[in-house]
Amino acid sequence: MFKRLKHRILLLNMVILSLVMLLAFGSIYLLTYTNVQQENDRKLESSPVVLIVEDGIEDDTSESLSGMTLQPEESSALEQTTVRGTVMLPVDYSQSFTLLLKPDGALQEIQSAIDMPSHVYQRAAKIAQDSTDGAGTVELEERIWRYKTIKPDNSSVAQSEGELLETSDAALIRIVFLDVTDSIKSLHKLLLTFVAVGVLMLVVLFGISWFFASRTIKPMEENWDKQQRFIADASHELKTPLAIISANIDALRVSGALIEQDGPTEQDGSDARIVNGQSKWLDHVDAEVTRMSELIADLLYLAAAETETVQRDALSFNLAGVVESALASMEAVIFERDIILESSLTPDVLVRGDETHCKQVLLILLDNAAKYTTTGGTIHVSLVRAGNHAVCSVRNSGPDIPADKLPRIFDRFYRVDDARSSETGGYGLGLSIAKAIIERQGGQITATSFGGETTFSFMLKTL
Repeated sequence: MFKRLKHRILLLNMVILSLVMLLAFGSIYLLTYTNVQQENDRKLESSPVVLIVEDGIEDDTSESLSGMTLQPEESSALEQTTVRGTVMLPVDYSQSFTLLLKPDGALQEIQSAIDMPSHVYQRAAKIAQDSTDGAGTVELEERIWRYKTIKPDNSSVAQSEGELLETSDAALIRIVFLDVTDSIKSLHKLLLTFVAVGVLMLVVLFGISWFFASRTIKPMEENWDKQQRFIADASHELKTPLAIISANIDALRVSGALIEQDGPTEQDGSDARIVNGQSKWLDHVDAEVTRMSELIADLLYLAAAETETVQRDALSFNLAGVVESALASMEAVIFERDIILESSLTPDVLVRGDETHCKQVLLILLDNAAKYTTTGGTIHVSLVRAGNHAVCSVRNSGPDIPADKLPRIFDRFYRVDDARSSETGGYGLGLSIAKAIIERQGGQITATSFGGETTFSFMLKTL
């Protein structure tokens, strides 16, 4: 069940992360692509015009140029670069060339500084003429070119066979080609980079998602296991007294049936013997009912303690005095078991919390230590200050708690040795109650066991 849940969480995380990455990378690529295309279109619109001027006709050419409509930057550049011979508008962009076509589609002139065969220019002109929208992309000489058709509405000047021609009546169509190979390659590289980075990030995110999915499921799985163990242990603890009660009730029924078969008894004290004989079964029933009541009371207290927190206005008390009171209560019991009781307490250690419940914790720890300390062993209780905390420890000699069982020592109904439960008594709820009380007051309780000594310590914040 939890494995399937972890896979669902992992799948959901990966789908969400993939969509976010796709949206982010897609937006960046689309924005970059749009900017590149806009830049290429701007270059096409501001592409250079090449005019051929014969030597000795500078004045006529200047008059002819006055009839053309040029952009301000084109006019400035033209004035700076006008010389006898070839006149070109400077370009600091990419490679480009311009084809001038007559209105009937015939190629009038090629303005290009690129060395390409004439049939390539013819093919470029035909592709541009066949285009419906007058713009597009074509591959020529293993290069990618973007073109745009511009139909001027003013007269332009061209030179054919050494003579200047006025073309105001039949304006030439200008088709500008711009080399966009590098920008296309850059876009392809950007796309490949996004794919590679995306795949790598998905692999990394898969590992991170797997880790956090496992971390998320682990507490749920542990709580589920604890719940199942609790149900099993509680059922076992409740089953035993119920079985005893049932057996005693059956014995009473059998005894009652025998009395009815024997008939009325003489008034010689036999009735008293019968009552005394049945009373032991009633005592067993009463004892088991009491144990069940105590078990239910402990479970109810645990449920309340785990859902409540210490009150902010809780009274302060002297923890040293509480420890001394608990030691006095348990001293006789510990002495009867031939165990040495020692203590070293720091006086006047003030904490805030529930004094009665703190004493209950100490009684639980002392009782637990007395149960598992061997005859002639030692129980040592200490109370010290550690910074702004008070640390109280109960250490007893005896068998070590196995390392694999120590983490579960505070679980409900848990016993290190189930075989000893009948000897030590109880239900395995004492340490769970102690843990709930300390944590309810904002403290912490721990257990260690090694070298023939077991120590339970709890820590509360001092005033």
